[in-house]
Amino acid sequence: MFTHTADYEGRLQAAQKLFEQFKHSMINQDMDPFIELFDDEVVFEFPYAPDGFTQRLEGKAALYDYVRNLPGQLKLSQFTFIETKDGKIVHYKDYWNPLVVLAALGDEASFPNFSHSDKE
Repeated sequence: MFTHTADYEGRLQAAQKLFEQFKHSMINQDMDPFIELFDDEVVFEFPYAPDGFTQRLEGKAALYDYVRNLPGQLKLSQFTFIETKDGKIVHYKDYWNPLVVLAALGDEASFPNFSHSDKE
């Protein structure tokens, strides 16, 4: 049987607080507090990003340059893995739906052709 220790509870509360700050900063598009949530050596990954789109960022400076130029809010279908250390995000892996982003940017021509058949 798993028992929660004080150390576990403290780490859980710290992670929840960090995630709430993350969400608040993103929703309000307040990038200065947002960037302070990250370790200087953060790795930010987008495994499903199509060719020509950012697939990996390394370091807080690269992340800041990326997020300050993002368009307005998008409604994405996604799930995310976040690793923290010493109260900072050190690894962020975002599995978002690239088709939503391409549609929002008006770039439907870049959609993969899912109806292609090798029998043609």
